[in-house]
Amino acid sequence: MLAELEPAYIDHCNDASDLGYIPRGSATKECQVGSSGKPIPSPRVMCELLMSSEKIGFWITGPYVISQFLMMTTFSQNIAGRTKKSVAQALTFVSYCLGFLVGPQFFWASSAPDYKPGLYTTAVCFVLIEVILICWFFWARSVNKARDRVVREKGMSEEAAEAEGRSMGEQDLTDRQVS
Repeated sequence: MLAELEPAYIDHCNDASDLGYIPRGSATKECQVGSSGKPIPSPRVMCELLMSSEKIGFWITGPYVISQFLMMTTFSQNIAGRTKKSVAQALTFVSYCLGFLVGPQFFWASSAPDYKPGLYTTAVCFVLIEVILICWFFWARSVNKARDRVVREKGMSEEAAEAEGRSMGEQDLTDRQVS
């Protein structure tokens, strides 16, 4: 889905410096994996709303689960630095748990058997996930263009830029420390 928007590479930029070493293409893959299963539950919501006596909507949610856990595992691989990685993993875990705590609160017994408030809330959350992924995609692309512009202005070759990026990555410097 996002690959159609921009086939070029983008990198995960949580702690990338202007020339920081981040594997090319990692964010593109993460965006594609993250968005691959998210549109699938939309037919589930429609099936539940339109065919409340059928349970086909329940079985359509399978791909969402796969992309969710793939995102959780690849997310931390794209962050350098032990502290930042630990914080990112903790925030991801806490957010995941909060979703499980808050989500059931929208499925009220008074709205049984179709639970429309809960299904509408679920649909809105899936749309928000897509919007956030698309915004992040464009933000990361703009950061990468700025980084590439700095490399061009310095007149560095691609190999020299990658070597400097690796060096900065090994020093575990933040963007502010590098600038």
